[in-house]
Amino acid sequence: ILSPQEAIVCLYSRLSKTDKLALFYSFIFWIIAHLFMFTNDFFVYDSVGLFDFSTGLQNGRFLIGPILKLFANCQIPWVIGIVSGILVSLSVMFICRLFNVTNKFYILLLSATIVTFPVLYATNLFLSSVYIYSLALLTSVLSIYLLKKETILRYLFSGVLIFISLACYQAYMPFAVCLLLLSLIFD
Repeated sequence: ILSPQEAIVCLYSRLSKTDKLALFYSFIFWIIAHLFMFTNDFFVYDSVGLFDFSTGLQNGRFLIGPILKLFANCQIPWVIGIVSGILVSLSVMFICRLFNVTNKFYILLLSATIVTFPVLYATNLFLSSVYIYSLALLTSVLSIYLLKKETILRYLFSGVLIFISLACYQAYMPFAVCLLLLSLIFD
């Protein structure tokens, strides 16, 4: 059985050079673009929901409560920033894989465009749930990535991932649909 550190090193060693570039570029852009948000305290109306685990039930976001219980009563901005940055970086990596982006410059542009998109910046105001929204983005991207692999098991797993994405944050469903349509156009 591998320790968590050994598992991360093993997974990282299996990544291609373009995957590592996508992760690196997008995480660096994430830090540059969002560092101010994670080093200062900005409280909005949603921050009160940090202590209410029923948050999101009325909006159809029924997985927010169980995920918030993992980080109960913990709102450390820089930790949340790192976790959400890693999740968004993984999303960029899978988008690069989906469209077979291998040129360093295009990886840089795609990373900068996605990470600095105003919607992602605006979700950082909701610090108590920004990592949940980043998870929703990752699961929506992963669902389309797996959908393109064309096996029955991957179709089912893709459906589960889009379900998780919708149960966390429904706003990324149009993003997933656009990714699917673009991937169909470019194939």
